[in-house]
Amino acid sequence: DIAREASAEKGYKEGTKIFDDFISLSSSPNNKTKLFYLRGKFHGQFDHWKEAAEDFKRALEFSPNDASLSSKLATLLIESGDLKGFEQHKRAMLNSFGPTNAASVCSQIAESSLLLPAGAEDLVEAVKLANQALDSFSEGKWCQATKSLAEYRQGHYGDAVIFAEKARETQPISCPVLAMAQWQMGKTNEARLAVANAKEIESSDPYCNCNWEDHLPMRILLREAQALIENKPATAEAGK
Repeated sequence: DIAREASAEKGYKEGTKIFDDFISLSSSPNNKTKLFYLRGKFHGQFDHWKEAAEDFKRALEFSPNDASLSSKLATLLIESGDLKGFEQHKRAMLNSFGPTNAASVCSQIAESSLLLPAGAEDLVEAVKLANQALDSFSEGKWCQATKSLAEYRQGHYGDAVIFAEKARETQPISCPVLAMAQWQMGKTNEARLAVANAKEIESSDPYCNCNWEDHLPMRILLREAQALIENKPATAEAGK
């Protein structure tokens, strides 16, 4: 197993070399997709976000219809500070994955497209996807979480709170959205509690770096919430 052989315990340089060797020997497009994805994931465990983003881009070249890869690349572009790249990638995602896709696809693409405030055209398209996801699977907590974010981006703070509260038990990404919506409604004490809850969730996972794909969206939104409520920077720290 390549991922096990190149585990974090071996260190960054040694683990990267193992992936480099396997990639140079591989000729299968399917294998290339998996190898670039795994190496990108490995880069992320060490906070090398730019390198992770580059590998996810290369994985997408071999598997351009992979919505999961596409949405994760969006978070990596934000975390690596490539906001221009994020905007370009977001537009490509919204053009490629329409509301006719499955609920899971619609929710993933909408969520990643709305991790930063969106322009009018992109907002309309992302909201359509969020609504389609919820219409297809109204009890899905991940659909409710995406709907909450979509409502917040539209300035519908009351609706954002309703959906965030429905989803927050199983979808931590709802916590910073809840905090921002409550703050905008003047519920400052509740907003601070929601931020504290999000921080606790973020710090309580001992495998946070290994599971960065699940944590990055909340981390991005938590920074935005802290900028709004605690006057802290909303941008990511410089990557390695």
